[in-house]
This record gives sequence, structure tokens and C-alpha cells, in this order.
Amino acid sequence: MACPNPRPAATIKAVGGASFEVGEVGEVGEVGEVGEVGEVGADMGQVSFTGSSLPGETGIAGRAGLGRRLPASSVVPLQASATCGAQRLGIGARCRITTMSHPEIVDSDMLEPEDVRILRALQIDPRVGFATVATVLGISELTVARRYRRLRRAGMIRVVGVVDPGALGQSRWMVRLHCRPGSATAIAEALAQRDDVSWVALNAAGSEITFAVRSRSQEQRDDLLGRRLPRTTAVLDLQASVILRQFVGGRGHYWAALTGTLTPEQESALGSGGNPFTERRVVRNQRPVVRNQPSQLSAQDEKLLAALAADGRASLVDLAVAADLTPGRVSRRLQALLSDGVVHIDVEIAPVALGYRARANLWLRAHPGSIKAVGRAMAQMPEVGFAAAVSGPYNLHAVVQCRDLDELFEFTSDRVGTLPGVEGMEISPILRQLKQAGTRVDGDRLTDPPSEHSHRR
Repeated sequence: MACPNPRPAATIKAVGGASFEVGEVGEVGEVGEVGEVGEVGADMGQVSFTGSSLPGETGIAGRAGLGRRLPASSVVPLQASATCGAQRLGIGARCRITTMSHPEIVDSDMLEPEDVRILRALQIDPRVGFATVATVLGISELTVARRYRRLRRAGMIRVVGVVDPGALGQSRWMVRLHCRPGSATAIAEALAQRDDVSWVALNAAGSEITFAVRSRSQEQRDDLLGRRLPRTTAVLDLQASVILRQFVGGRGHYWAALTGTLTPEQESALGSGGNPFTERRVVRNQRPVVRNQPSQLSAQDEKLLAALAADGRASLVDLAVAADLTPGRVSRRLQALLSDGVVHIDVEIAPVALGYRARANLWLRAHPGSIKAVGRAMAQMPEVGFAAAVSGPYNLHAVVQCRDLDELFEFTSDRVGTLPGVEGMEISPILRQLKQAGTRVDGDRLTDPPSEHSHRR
């Protein structure tokens, strides 16, 4: 969010009649916390700030003398009060600087290079510490923390733990619903509220719903697909396709789109070994899409997974409290769940953050001998956030993001349509996204679940 009117140096009169010069305004923190303050005259000592926009949140302290101007993309605090404790003014002398604004999503063309580099660092290691990111990128830890929190508050990014139902012995399904005019929105909203539905979108001028089912049990899936939806009078048609092979998705979302943002040395320092998503195939030493021997979860595992679903960057202390474990035990259990593929830490990025405003579902019909080649080719395309082989009349499904409809046309006709083996394709533009990877979407903004109370790191 930009500051509409950056203020130049000015003279402020303090309580008690004393006055002093205020230099350039420094960087301001996100809503609910205040960043560094610019230079305040000469020999003014320290300036402490508190921010108040959300109940229970306290702003961080700033220090005088930094003298940096407010960047165009910085978030202005709802209210910032400055207490000037300079000795020359006397103890208790106060001045108040109040700025009012409203949080809104940051447009893609307002993202600064540092924002994109931080997104890439988190894409490589979602739980990496801010200090490590700061060292690798050559910026301050405070700057990394502030920019991440601003992006999160603006709905640009969320880091969440996502459970793989295949690890629990359950398959994943992509479902298309054709509804009576005027009824699709209400049905889509109801689906988005379900924990076992991870992705919901309205297509075809609002008469079609596409959603992904990640049920934790067969009974839960059968109840939704076999009983509830078929009995809904507003549902005219239901087509369910099981996911047979996933080519890109999970933490691999937009991996290719951010390739080159960091140098190979920087990516190596963050632990990058390439795309974190590996295509799943049924061969020796690799886990199949649905396991024959499902992982067994304890009650403490379930609590840990629920905490990660709320905040994938929650500290070990917070996770230990949620799971009723010690930090040491929760660390070991987290690593075991990650290594076993039961959960992965997903970095969800709002497409608008990367400049993508035209979204669509692609349903492709490929020659049976070309399905894997087409799926793997699409996995390397920056516009593709998800691609999988599925059952049904279309044997490939992909979710793509382009900057506009013209680019969507060029992408589907010149790059996807010309892939060897592609025999047919249906393009279904997304009218409205309601949920992605378990995260609710409000307009172009990723939103936190109402029940989330975890610390925002």
C-alpha cells in the first residue's frame, strides 16, 4: 500500500511550547506496528513509537537519525504516536504524529525487487528465519520481517501446512459442477467452508464450479460426492475426476515464474536443490499418489497439523503449545511428518503479486502415450501453477495464470496447443476464486482463517 502524500521536513510544536525540526520521515512499518523514524533535529536523542490498529498488538520501537524517506510501497500505520524524550525538551514533553489509512492489497507493479526476492527465499525454504534471509539478501533482518508482514497483511502471501491425503490412503479429486443460474455462488461459498475442500473457483459466468476434494477419509468423500451434492436441486451435472499423477503443484507453485530472482549462490545458501515438488510416480523408493500403507497419525500429530494449517511459520514454541509437546519433541515430529510426506509447508502467493490477472482452468485431451510428456512440459511453464493427469474424458487438468486475456490466448494456442500429443483443449476462465490450497480468497487477497491466533512471524 502506498503512502499517498510523503511528508517533507517540518517543524512540530511539542506539549509545553517547545518546538523542534523533524527531518525526513523514515520507513514506516505495517498496520499495527511502526517502523523507523527519520532524523528529528539535532541531538534529539531517541524517539519511541507505538502503533494501534488491532487490539492487543504493540508496535516496534524506532530510533531517530535514520533519515530515510518513505518508500512508495510502504504501508502507513493507522495511528502512530511519537513520544519525544529528548533531554532538552525535559522529561514528559510529548509530540503526536497521527496518520490514517486503510489496508488494501498491494498492486503487482508496486512490489519492489526486495519483496520479490523475499518471496523467492520463502519459496525455497518456507520456515527459514528472517536473519538467514537478511544475511543471504544483504539487507537488515528488520527490513525482511517488515516486508514479509506487509505482504502478508496485504493478502499477497500465506505460508501454511497442507496435509497430503494420499499419505493417509485417500485419493484427491477434481470436480466440476454445473448449476442453475443464480445458485452457483451460494454452493461455492458452502464448499469453500469445508475443510476437505482445498480449492474452489467459479467459472463460465458463474454457472460452473470447479473444486478440489482432499478428504481425510473415504466416508467423508462419499458423503460429499455421493450423497450431498447429487441431492442438491440446484446442481444440474457433476463430473468427478480422480488425480492420477501430479506434475506440478504444492510448493512448486510458480517455481518457474520466480526462477532467476536470486543468484545460484543465494539459492544454494538457502538450501535450494531445485524445484521442491517432485512428480510422484509408482516406482521403487518413491511414494505413490495414494499409499497402500497409510501413515498413522496420533492425537498430538493432528493438533500439530492443525497449528501448521493456521500458520506454517509458527515457532516451535507455539507448535509445542498447540500439540501438547515440548519444543524438542515437536521439532522431531515435524521433521518426521515432513520427511514422510504427510504434510508440506506451502507458500501461497496471490497471482496478482506476480502480475497475473487472467486465470483459467485448462482441460486437455492428450494422446494416451503423450500424457506424461505433455504434463512434464507444462510443469516447466511459468504460467502453470498446477498440472495433473486425471481420469475422465479429459486426461489432463491444469490451472494457469496470465497477465491478461490476450496473453492467455497466446499461451494456450502457441505454447500449449502446439505440444506434441495434445488433441483437444477446453479453456474455462475463472470468474472468481474463493479458495486455493486451503486458503480463503477475498477478491485478489489471501485471507487468514477467522480462528487463527498464531503469532505472525
